[in-house]
Amino acid sequence: MEINVSKKFSGFGKPLPRSAENGLLENHFEAFGKKFYILTKDDLFPISRWGYFRKFAFQFMSSSDFTNAFTAWDKHLRLCNQFAVNKSNSGVTFTDLILNCEANKSAIKALSEMRYDMSLYLCTLFIVSEGEEISSWSTGIAEEKIECWIKEGYAIDDFFLIAIHFINTYIEKSLTILSDGLSSMMKTTTEPTENIELPPT
Repeated sequence: MEINVSKKFSGFGKPLPRSAENGLLENHFEAFGKKFYILTKDDLFPISRWGYFRKFAFQFMSSSDFTNAFTAWDKHLRLCNQFAVNKSNSGVTFTDLILNCEANKSAIKALSEMRYDMSLYLCTLFIVSEGEEISSWSTGIAEEKIECWIKEGYAIDDFFLIAIHFINTYIEKSLTILSDGLSSMMKTTTEPTENIELPPT
């Protein structure tokens, strides 16, 4: 089916502000009467937020959703069937069932608490509001920010790109640190050592 476009729709959301000089995202913007700042490479990132970042980054990259949660429970049901049919030869113990059940419950609980796309939660770690206590983070504060962005009418596109940017930056820095560390270790182990005189026997 083809639709004649006589008047272009303006879209559901607006982009984040950009520099008129180079087109790059500005490191600050306003939403619903509040000022927000995007952290840059020159800003220090608190240790207290790293745990949340790693968790959200993994969920974002693995596309964790309720479909995955259903698959996990399907696997749990198969383990239960194996345990019930052949307790001695299946290799599945009652402890395995309990541990798998607890893991699935925790995963679904975490997903059920997320009202918005994972990319937005990632952004709340790196986009701080004016006067925000950066040494802490909570789901409630994060969702207050997201609701401000929604009420202001911003589209998700730029937030999605910001999330990907910070994940890529984290991976690049991790690989650099690992590479430098390995190079240093290799240099240490391959450097010739001075002759050591042993005590007389």
